[in-house]
Amino acid sequence: MKIIFKEEQRFNQWWLKAILIGLGVIPIVGIYKQLILGEAFGDHPMSDLGLIVFSLFVYLLIAFLLIIRLETEITSSEITMKLYPLLKKKVYWYDLKVLICELWICWWMGGTALDCVRNRL
Repeated sequence: MKIIFKEEQRFNQWWLKAILIGLGVIPIVGIYKQLILGEAFGDHPMSDLGLIVFSLFVYLLIAFLLIIRLETEITSSEITMKLYPLLKKKVYWYDLKVLICELWICWWMGGTALDCVRNRL
């Protein structure tokens, strides 16, 4: 199979990284203020355990957004889509041709695109 097209996309925009850095600073300040200095962080502070769990959630979310990527590969027989690390899907050109023919026939017989998709499901 000859690769016709290959592309990789990531969340690497500068503004997104700035937001993630800003989001990552909040738990650091909270942990420093509440656990190290012993002062309450905010008007209605979380428990120490709640603050640690919240911090772990924030850093796991940041790590997930830095790791996730979309890879698309088009060959002469299929389209492969990988949303790493979540899923991988292959669509064969033959299946697309059959779907397009079915949708065109449905539309030709007076159905809307939505009707055609509903009938296929």
